[in-house]
Amino acid sequence: MAGEYTALAVAAPLAVVALELLVLRTGLLGRARFWIAMGIVLSFQVLVDGWLTRPDRTVVHYHDGAASGLRAPWHIPVEDFG
Repeated sequence: MAGEYTALAVAAPLAVVALELLVLRTGLLGRARFWIAMGIVLSFQVLVDGWLTRPDRTVVHYHDGAASGLRAPWHIPVEDFG
């Protein structure tokens, strides 16, 4: 299926946010410490994912038809941020 990785990378976070806002209602998305933790996770994700997907010696390869082909920063597929 073309773009399946892209579709799942968009659908999963949306589903989690909807579950939190409509069912669980824990208030997690409104807490500063949650967003600070997400910032920390994102910074390490960019470092590691950037190293794994670097064009000169790629460790992780993605099927061309499964993702959008958009990459930023450092050649990281945008779907990885979902």
